[in-house]
Amino acid sequence: MRTQDLLETRGVVSGDSALLRLAGELDMASAPLLPRAVTGCLGPDLRRLYVDVAALTFCDAAGIRALHAARRTALAHNAAFALVGVHRRLRRILLLYGAGVLLGPTWQDAVKVRAAQPATGVPPAVSRALR
Repeated sequence: MRTQDLLETRGVVSGDSALLRLAGELDMASAPLLPRAVTGCLGPDLRRLYVDVAALTFCDAAGIRALHAARRTALAHNAAFALVGVHRRLRRILLLYGAGVLLGPTWQDAVKVRAAQPATGVPPAVSRALR
C-alpha cells in the first residue's frame, strides 16, 4: 500500500486563509506527507492556516508530532494555526499526549468557561455544547 493511500491531503487557499483537509490515517507511515501539504498552502500573504481533521480515522504519536510541526511551520510564516473538525476521540488523544495547544485558544477558552459553570451560571445548553 502506498503512503498516499493512507492519508489524503487537500488544500484550498482563499484570500489570506488556507484550509488543509486531512482524510485517512495520520501515523508514522503517512506523517511525512503533512509538511509538504502545509508548505503548499503557505504563502507570503497567508495569515491563517486551518487544518480540518474531521475525516481522520486514526492518529498516533507520530501524527501528533506532525501536527505540532505543522503548527510551528505556520507560526514561522506568521500565520495563525488552528485545527478544525476535531472529533471527541481525537480531542481526547491530543489531551492525553499533552498536545492541547493544537486545539487552539477558542477550545481552551471553552474549557475554562465550562469549568467555571457553577460560579458564573452558564446556561445548561451552553454546557452541553461544550462537552
